[in-house]
Amino acid sequence: LDGRKELYNKRTAYTKHFNTNKIAKMGIDDFVIGIGEHNFCRRIERDLDGLGRIIGSTAFKFGVYYGRTKEDPAYIYRNSNIWGTTPQISYSNIAPAIVKLINDGKNQDLNAIINSRISPMFKGKILSTYYPDRYLNVFSDEHLKYFLTSLDLDTKTTLKLNPVLKRELLLEF
Repeated sequence: LDGRKELYNKRTAYTKHFNTNKIAKMGIDDFVIGIGEHNFCRRIERDLDGLGRIIGSTAFKFGVYYGRTKEDPAYIYRNSNIWGTTPQISYSNIAPAIVKLINDGKNQDLNAIINSRISPMFKGKILSTYYPDRYLNVFSDEHLKYFLTSLDLDTKTTLKLNPVLKRELLLEF
């Protein structure tokens, strides 16, 4: 526990700094990974890595980021089309969705959490960061299936559940 105290302190500082008011008002550069070291995505992915790993999947999990792709080496804002046609439009949709997710997490509204368009991995990391005593910090569906199988909870039904419900089942167990 003492070895993790620094991580817990980082998490507390993160959630205080990036409260819902700040998230609702911050600009795209305060959000995207790829610009600086002190923005929302970089800090939740890198600084809080020891509290659940989301490094390794593409930056598209955030909905919008600043960087390159294998096909295009130019460093520019990039976005997932599920959020909008441009990075700015995407970000204008993502920020309120994150605020809503944090509020839904507080209210334990599982249906709203499941229906959030935020990527499952990013959604799980946000919830476990803001509510560490309530939401499990396992984000990969592959890892969730592994734990369900290891605990003999792997039925045809449970393996097909939404990741949010898989985490709930593991917590219940």
